[in-house]
Amino acid sequence: MERLGDCLKVLHRDLSAFGWLSDHQKSRFYLSPEAYLRFVNARKGSIFIPRVKGMGITPAMKASLKKSYLVKLPKTLPANITPAKKYYLRKSQHVIMRASTETDVIIDIAIQRSANSTYAICDSMGKITSKGFLGNKKTVTFFAQGKEVYHLFITTGGMLSLKISNAAYAIDSRYAGKTSLHLWNKTTPLYFYVPRDSRKFSLTLNSSAPGETAAATLFDPENNEVARFETVSSPVDDKTIDCSKRKSGLWKISVGKASKGILDDVWLSTGDGLSGFFSPNPKNILIIENKSIK
Repeated sequence: MERLGDCLKVLHRDLSAFGWLSDHQKSRFYLSPEAYLRFVNARKGSIFIPRVKGMGITPAMKASLKKSYLVKLPKTLPANITPAKKYYLRKSQHVIMRASTETDVIIDIAIQRSANSTYAICDSMGKITSKGFLGNKKTVTFFAQGKEVYHLFITTGGMLSLKISNAAYAIDSRYAGKTSLHLWNKTTPLYFYVPRDSRKFSLTLNSSAPGETAAATLFDPENNEVARFETVSSPVDDKTIDCSKRKSGLWKISVGKASKGILDDVWLSTGDGLSGFFSPNPKNILIIENKSIK
């Protein structure tokens, strides 16, 4: 009976993660994220209780921490900024953060369709400063030293929305072997940095056309429209952008619905000449370059 009760607690957590239970916190089987983590840790080795992964430094995290980046805050905001909207990303993510002064950084994370999601925050030396278990929604607060670079790692098999206050941040589209940023269902304008010596760069929009489609518009830092993308007739729209006569700095791409199909899974990627980082909030843009491309 005790084992059956344990299994019902796991089932309750899985069903609530998918939004299939109303008032799930009122159930006798409900456990808070912290209590669920204690519950799992107390049953290590059980074949009935799934392990919670991602609480330590994983190989993917180690690989990201070893990379060398130039991380800086923009001196001024570009002319192409537009208000941020709610957006979703699929699966595990790596985010680089930097505060301009000593402050408490507030991270709001909402998870869908995943019962066992975790997070870890590392400083520039790879030391974990905070880690924990994520429920459907969680606010994480940590004290950031001014100008120190921090890494946020979110381990999940589901979808997530992310909002960070009091720090600039950018999302790594190449984390854990990925080659693109995987958006889902809702999107927001994204900002990425084009270095001064760039003559051209490539940008690719993917979807599962013809059922799932997407469209996007690219703007330079002066808010001039540069190119349009669409995945209606083909699942891939790959363009090489000539930026030799345009201003370097923060470019913007706005991804949204296409003329046909539905907006669901969308992939966005940049070529090797760019770092592959995107900032979703124009008020907290972080510039990131690979040192090797300088």
